[in-house]
Amino acid sequence: MRGVRLILAVFLMIAFSGCASQKNIKVSVSGDTSIDLEKKGIVDIELEANPSTGYSWAVSPLADETVLKQIGGGRYTQKSSLAGGGGYQIFRFRGTEQGKEEITFKYRRPWERNQPPAKEYDVEINVW
Repeated sequence: MRGVRLILAVFLMIAFSGCASQKNIKVSVSGDTSIDLEKKGIVDIELEANPSTGYSWAVSPLADETVLKQIGGGRYTQKSSLAGGGGYQIFRFRGTEQGKEEITFKYRRPWERNQPPAKEYDVEINVW
């Protein structure tokens, strides 16, 4: 009897594992990329940053907030406890409707507006 229960439990776990959807995802970005996001899902986009150098990531305004909505600003998390050590700037977005949205991230010093960014990444988000 115990063996039957074990087999049934394993069968149910396998059968229902495909039904679970991943609504919240985290993506580390180091270049142009594309991300698939479920409608009403949340994506955290991580970009390497080091604010002690004066640089930070700026995100372009969204062209269509009916497809994707930014949640809050870019928060910073440090990799180590060393002073001046780098970390990640994280931007959070929610998929609101099916469609595509391209986001441009620019890594620059805020006071150097007339200078090209040190880095620039285009991230296409496909909400399904």
